[in-house]
Amino acid sequence: MLFASLSEINGVTALCVRGEIDATSLASLGAHLQDISDEGRPFVIDCTNCHFRSTAELSILSALAARVNRLGIIWALATDHRTIRLLELMEFDTRIDVFSSLSEAGAFVSASATERTSS
Repeated sequence: MLFASLSEINGVTALCVRGEIDATSLASLGAHLQDISDEGRPFVIDCTNCHFRSTAELSILSALAARVNRLGIIWALATDHRTIRLLELMEFDTRIDVFSSLSEAGAFVSASATERTSS
């Protein structure tokens, strides 16, 4: 089962995902990601409390990265070390800014958004 909630960290919207990311929860996660990216504001996805992930997560992250990067939206992913390593091996880390904690990801997105608006 997948649970998602919105919060704010460092002035940035955070989608906090808990539970399992698998074939049964993929549509729900996709809808949440669509909603948050439709806002056009910087955001963070926090998957540090997901205890199971299928390869389906990679496909949805890849699609999200392509969409938000094309739109110029600043975002980052917070996840566990195993997922970070997998993303590095598959070279997803070249398209997705990945951090091991929500606070690190939030600080990065907040600083990047501030830098962009002051340029």
